[in-house]
Amino acid sequence: MRGLLAETAQEIINRPMDILRCFWPTTIFISTWTMLFLVVLPGETKSGGSSELDGAVIATVVVLLLILFTVTIAPGVIRWHRLLISNQATHWFPLVPPRSAMQYTLLVALLFFLFIAISKILGSLYQDLLMPIIGL
Repeated sequence: MRGLLAETAQEIINRPMDILRCFWPTTIFISTWTMLFLVVLPGETKSGGSSELDGAVIATVVVLLLILFTVTIAPGVIRWHRLLISNQATHWFPLVPPRSAMQYTLLVALLFFLFIAISKILGSLYQDLLMPIIGL
């Protein structure tokens, strides 16, 4: 186990520019949000004695940040492993997915949105129109 960790650390030490090429979006993301938390959260707690940010807002922001972190780090991890395993050259900008994959993703998102919108409309119609009639 220690040999594997030492080998991994040696790969990282030997290839600093490759690490930077693979993970620069994640680095920018982490540094920006760290600075934001270091500036905003202490200012919120010191300004009025109690924080104006309630727990639900902070929890929502943290969940959103975890999702964005996952979205930014996943392509970097894929590029890093492609570099190590198949010696594929890394570039500064990630590869763009094929057009068909983007169209499929948009289609699935649109269908999901339509399903939710229709269920909300039908639920509202049921509560506003049918429930009074059933109650009579």
